[in-house]
Amino acid sequence: MTDQVRLGAGFAEKLKVVPKPVLSGRIKLAALLASSEQEFHEHAKAVESDPLFLKLFRPENGSERVISIARPGRLKLSDRFLEYSDGLNASGDSLDVQSLLQRRKKAAAAIKKIGEENFVKYFLFNDSGAGPGEIARECGLRTPEAQEISGLIDELAAHGEFYAGQIAAPGKCLTYNKIAGIEKEGPGRFSIVYYAPRLARGKYSIDYEKMNALKARGVFSKGEAGRIDVLLRQLEAINVRKTIIHRVLENIIEFQKEYLETGETARLAPLSQKTVALRLEISPSLVNRALYSRSVSIPSGREVALNGFFPSKKDVVKDILKNIVFSEKIRLRDNAVRNLLMDKFGYRVSGHLVQIYRNELGIPPASRRAGGSAARGNAPSHK
Repeated sequence: MTDQVRLGAGFAEKLKVVPKPVLSGRIKLAALLASSEQEFHEHAKAVESDPLFLKLFRPENGSERVISIARPGRLKLSDRFLEYSDGLNASGDSLDVQSLLQRRKKAAAAIKKIGEENFVKYFLFNDSGAGPGEIARECGLRTPEAQEISGLIDELAAHGEFYAGQIAAPGKCLTYNKIAGIEKEGPGRFSIVYYAPRLARGKYSIDYEKMNALKARGVFSKGEAGRIDVLLRQLEAINVRKTIIHRVLENIIEFQKEYLETGETARLAPLSQKTVALRLEISPSLVNRALYSRSVSIPSGREVALNGFFPSKKDVVKDILKNIVFSEKIRLRDNAVRNLLMDKFGYRVSGHLVQIYRNELGIPPASRRAGGSAARGNAPSHK
């Protein structure tokens, strides 16, 4: 577990829940995992706008509240939330946050008026379930001012390019959603800081016992009673999506600490999606969807696609081999490289395989290498 971000046992337990019917539930969960942060925001917003959700989340009688937001105290949202405007979408257009704030001067002034703490508490998260009028009163705002702030947040979150990273997949029209930063807290200690508010918000906590009691009392109309199970499955799927992504990031930190410490690709450890899937007790296909088109920033300042943390043994050995050749002071033959891979890095590779990997990297044999600088020009990175 990371030091700054932890999920409660109940939240993690959701990973074992497969909505029924099983096939339909898995398909919907897979689609939700593969959705972009923009699409996810729109989906969650639609669910939270459902009158039935509002009745359960913000009832007139507070004692009848069934749904609340459980956000672990250490779950972190980047304090640079409004600064990530440097990404480009597929069309090459960027979201200019400064222009947006210029257009929404009233919202910017209202945020400045209430301060960062109230902005995060009532507008980014609103864990309490307070309505617009109550939020306005608590923050000393007029209702139109509160609506301006809400409109600004919705407009920011609605832009897919707000989350777009700067890296691109070679040869593919694919941009990345930079969802978080992995930040160093101390030696061997890292925290996850989310850029996407929906991921940092936490999970829906559902009081099923109270729900059943309200059903027995006839609080819900026939139409509402018929839709409750569908709504709950939607909320559970949203919870599971957040949990899977979060726990994948935790596993990345656990397995790739040396890389995160140094920023050197040669320090990446071989890691398969299947390994993480077994640990999370889910299908490898769900891990694959959690990785797809998402990236994080790391302590070295680089942005890394999540699937870049899952190299094969071959990928790792080729990176080490390349670094050995780049740094060699004397020209090492394949057998010498093989011995170094074993003695220094612990990888048992035959001399023949070293030759194959060297050829794949475009590195000439020792007899034709002028030295590290010449080899460097012939060895394109696979990263």
